[in-house]
This record gives sequence, C-alpha cells and structure tokens, in this order.
Amino acid sequence: MENIESKILYLAIKDKECLNKAIQNKLFISLFNADEINTIIAQEIIVWYEMYRTQPSPKAIYEKHQNSSNAAKLKLRFKSILLLENDKDECPNPNEFEYLINSLKLSFGNCEINNFLTKFSEINRGQFQSVDDITSFVKKYGSELANISNKIDVKKEGEYSYTTLEIENNVEKIINKDISTEKRFKIGQKHIDEPTSGLRYGELLLILGNINSGKSMVLTNIAYNLWKDGANVFLLTVEMQPEEFDERIISRASAVNYTNIMNGKEYLKPDEIIALRETAKFIKTKPNQIITKFLNRSDNVGTIAKYLDDLELERGFVPDVVLIDSLEHIEPFKDLIEDKDHLKAGTVAIEFKEFANTFRNGRGCVVISTHQAKTETEKKKFKDIALGDFGRSKIVPENADFALYIRSLSKINTMNVKLIKARRCQVGLEWSMAIDFSKALIFDSEDNTHSENLIDE
Repeated sequence: MENIESKILYLAIKDKECLNKAIQNKLFISLFNADEINTIIAQEIIVWYEMYRTQPSPKAIYEKHQNSSNAAKLKLRFKSILLLENDKDECPNPNEFEYLINSLKLSFGNCEINNFLTKFSEINRGQFQSVDDITSFVKKYGSELANISNKIDVKKEGEYSYTTLEIENNVEKIINKDISTEKRFKIGQKHIDEPTSGLRYGELLLILGNINSGKSMVLTNIAYNLWKDGANVFLLTVEMQPEEFDERIISRASAVNYTNIMNGKEYLKPDEIIALRETAKFIKTKPNQIITKFLNRSDNVGTIAKYLDDLELERGFVPDVVLIDSLEHIEPFKDLIEDKDHLKAGTVAIEFKEFANTFRNGRGCVVISTHQAKTETEKKKFKDIALGDFGRSKIVPENADFALYIRSLSKINTMNVKLIKARRCQVGLEWSMAIDFSKALIFDSEDNTHSENLIDE
C-alpha cells in the first residue's frame, strides 16, 4: 500500500491533471489518514493548490516543516517518492491515476471488497504489466469497483438515530426545530410548496405523463421557478437539445413569444428584443445558475457525477437540484444479471434516489425527473390514476418522495395535475394549471374541468 500512496503523491506533485483529479476526490486527505507523513504532504498539496492553482515542490513542503518533529520523516518520505522518477519500472503513468486511487480504497478491507477478492486478485498479485492491462481490468469490473468506491466514499452523518436511548435529546430537537433555517426548494406548485415549505435535499420527485402531455414544459417551468427561488439547477435532457430548453426558459423569463424566439431576428419585434436584453441583464445579477446538458443514452448516475465534478472544477458550479428529462432513457450504473426493461428502470430509480441522498458526501441534492405513463393510462379516468400507472417498473415510484400525474387538454389549454404519491403532504389532491404555449408558461388555474369529461366515454 505504501508504494501505491507514493505513486499517488508523486503524480499529484508532478502532473497537474492528476492533481485536479485528486482535488476532485473529496476524500483525498482521508485516503492517507492512517499515515501522519502522507497526510501532511496531502494537506500541503491541497493548500498550495487552493492558493496558487498549481503544485508545490517537495522542497517547499520540506522547508515549511524543517523545524518540526516530522522533518526527518518528511525528508525520507520525499526521497522514497522521488526515487520513482529514476526507476523506469516504478515510475507511474498519469493514466494510472484513477486506478491507483481505486486500488488504495480497496486496501481498506471493506467487507464488501472481501467478497470480490477473487475478481480483484490481479491487484494483490501485481499482475498488471501495462496501462492496457489496467484499462481492460477496469472495463471488465469497472461498475463493481465504482459501486464499492462510492460506498467507501460516502460517510453520511446521522445514519443512526437512537430513538429511545436518547429520547430527551430527540424530544428537545423536535421542540426547538426551526425549519426556516433548513434549505428548501419551491417548484411553483402551491399544493406541494405550501404544506411542505418546499422540497428538501435527498428527495426525489417524479412527473408522470403520456406522450405529448407537457412533461418537458412542466420541467422547464420548475427549473425556472427553482432558479428564481435561489437554487443552482442542473438540467439534463435526452429528448431535446439544451438550446431548446434555453429558449423555453428565456421565453418563460422574458414573456417574449416562444415561436418568435425559435425563429429569430426576422420574427422578433423591437419591444421583444428590448425585453430579451433586459432579461439577460436581470439573470446576470443572480449568483445562482441553470446549466443544461444533453445526455447520451449510455449515461448513468456515475457519468453524471463525473460531469458535476468537472463543472465544479471548471465553473465552480454545485447544483442544489438535478432535473432529468427523462429518467427512463438513462442506463443503470450497476451491472444487471438480466437485461430487462423493468429491472433497468427500477435500478436507475434506486440509484438516483441514493444519489439524491449522498451527493457531496451526504449534503444531498433534490432530483426531479419525468417518466412515461403506461399507454393505457390515456383511456383511464383521471380520478383513477395511481402509482401502478408508471411505465416499466413499480420500483420507480416506490423510490419517489413525490409523484405527479399530468394530463394536458389542448382544447382548453389546461393541464390537470394529480398528486399520486407524497411523503410529507396530502396524497390524492387534484388541481388545474393553465398553459400559455406562446410564453412557455404554466400557472395555476381556477378552471377545474376534469379531463374525463372531455376524453372519457
């Protein structure tokens, strides 16, 4: 293990890209917390990076600690690290960096890792002869390695509550609880926002509807409402290009005709151009952001986490809310024994619920996603819609904290909404929203026309 640590420190000092990856790894220091000297070196690398955005020299670290009791040990450790440079067989390649990090995590002896030791025996026997060997190994067992790494990475506070043993403390917590100090996120739906004070980190909300029911329009409005309420929003789209969402959000923010925005300068009126520029000025005054990304159908919760690491490093962007259009088009992160649609959909829902809980090592985030309703749902009466109408897998809604069903009525530009699952407010509520397609806008409506009166029997 000491040689693995030496290689990691060597690459972090010598290669800026590896240093960036080390900084992204939230447990960079704790990987070395069993060794006082390596911890000092890791801490100094991070401090130097934060101050100068570059690597420190071993000399700079040593001189800072040369009068401490660790000076002699530091000198020896740097000697062992830098000796790698003169040994062709030992000198690590930057391509090995992620493998080295994973290898170090595996050395902690987690019980799950022991269950996989037969598969990972190559690490213990040192059978990797080249970077290609490492690549083929990671490709073969990558998802299992990553799953294990995630479980090691995430150290959630509050995993246990000693309900009866600490009853007095727990009661006092309830009496003194002030939810106004908790971060909440309002989606612009009063039937959820008012009784819950908004969504909390760790919660998963699903928007269920049939094809062309307006799910993406609802998601656009939620994205804008969340941003306006102060949230950083990461919007992921499989079915639409990011620019299409941009245009909808800009139409929503500026009240400029959406068709004119899509068609550009020949259609835009002078007052609309002024409104668009004023909207741009207003949006620039807000510190929080909306960032939209097009997803490949091979993407999963692991690749999305990587995109977020990159955005944090490049843009300083950390989302409060991740919106997905749509969950069912994303691949599971975990390898499945059977390649079946219902297993895929259920696994993806479980993984994103876990992601909502564990993002940023337990701070969490809110995840909101659209999902397809069963085709036969279109023929059901609105009042009869229930959790069983989710397409592909019943496991999907089981993992949601909130689930909405929407049905749009183009004849009267109205969308009916039903709350079919809720952990913190009344389930079964029905309400209506008006749709102004010209401004990509959805808002509460007094019209409570039920969809079955128009399209059922």
